Amino acid sequence: MKNPPYFSLIIPVSRNTNRITLNKCLEAVNKQDYKRFEVILIEERNTFLSKSQSRNYGAKKAKGDFLVHIDIDYLLPSSILRKCKKLITKNGADAIILHETIKPTNTIWQRARKLERDITLNDIELSAPQVISKNLFEKIGGFDERVDLLDDWSLSLKLKTQKANILRLINPLTPVHEPTNFFEILHRRYNKGRSYPAFIGYYQNIPQTQILPRLANYSKNSNKIIQNPLIFFCLVLLKTVDQLAFWLGSLNPKIEPDRIYQDSRTAKTYDAEQKTIYGRLKHKIEINALLTLLGKSDGKILELGAGSGRITSVLVKKGYTVTPTDISKEMLAVYQKKIAKNNNLPTPLLVKSEQLPFKNNSFDSVIAMRVFWHITNAAKREKFFNEAVRVAKKYIIMDFAYLGSGNDHLTNFKEIQSLTITNNIKSVSKKYLPLGRLLFKFKKSNHQ
Repeated sequence: MKNPPYFSLIIPVSRNTNRITLNKCLEAVNKQDYKRFEVILIEERNTFLSKSQSRNYGAKKAKGDFLVHIDIDYLLPSSILRKCKKLITKNGADAIILHETIKPTNTIWQRARKLERDITLNDIELSAPQVISKNLFEKIGGFDERVDLLDDWSLSLKLKTQKANILRLINPLTPVHEPTNFFEILHRRYNKGRSYPAFIGYYQNIPQTQILPRLANYSKNSNKIIQNPLIFFCLVLLKTVDQLAFWLGSLNPKIEPDRIYQDSRTAKTYDAEQKTIYGRLKHKIEINALLTLLGKSDGKILELGAGSGRITSVLVKKGYTVTPTDISKEMLAVYQKKIAKNNNLPTPLLVKSEQLPFKNNSFDSVIAMRVFWHITNAAKREKFFNEAVRVAKKYIIMDFAYLGSGNDHLTNFKEIQSLTITNNIKSVSKKYLPLGRLLFKFKKSNHQ
């Protein structure tokens, strides 16, 4: 019987992954002299997951005792897993930090980053472990998906609370590909900064060592600085601008796709965007398609994701009886202002679409426009869909994204097929919408 894997290597793969870089990463993995491992590639475009969600999803699927979280730019030395196994069995490591080095070093900025890694070689505070016990990973709840690009910071903080035995593997060093130019490096840092406001909102013990250079490391390694004065000057320049990029990013916080309509900035500008020439055209096409699928105006309609009342107001004018709902207080605040000007608009309800406060078969039809493909979590999408079916007596009308022209999550139609089978409903009609979307009308099997 084949031995089960001891290590599970989890590698997130984005839509824009450089396939050459990925192949090099996998070639290095394949050369490991310790063979009890498995490789789990999580492709975001098929799973609709962010990087941290991909890592957590991979961990759930992993069969190994220890997880190895790496990116596609890692070139693992052939002996790395064997040496990790030794640290675990002989030294009782719960987690291991693989010290990274920059390779190649073709540009002066790559050499500057390599010097930084060499200077901070023995500072365990500056890195999160890539290798971690699966049991421990599950115990601390994995990566924090709320702070996606700073999930390694959150992991470090969680491990500190567990007093885990974290060891560092310095020999061999793990080569990591660094961006080739100054602006690519700053772009990475800027994007990390965009996750910082969310991070400090969830964590009080901010790892300042990640934000400000550890001066002690530089004083201890003054010989390396003296030997490379030009490279060190470039490093100082890089770190200065690097910090500026980080803080500039923090002034433009990242909005997660499934929270975009819960952001006050979106609520303030949403209606204005709909009044542009393109916005009006898109709205008209959507309304015409929706009205065609709705048919007669008899019966009650539940609208999920009503937002500022863009669709509700049209349906009310057409004589439909609508109950508008949304999860966003910000969007509904805009809607409430419209009620003051139009008494015919129904009062909106603040609800969670995955847990609707209505009885089964409460509405003749349930509609949800521009909602499903904003939900990043697969389990939440399933709950959302199931709830829509549960409270509908006859029909469910919902749109799904199938092209990447600006949509947050491309719909895997196998997922939709699975949901329709589970809920015993079938598609009876569909309409094409702008931005690569399809509007489906589903009918419950108990309705003739």
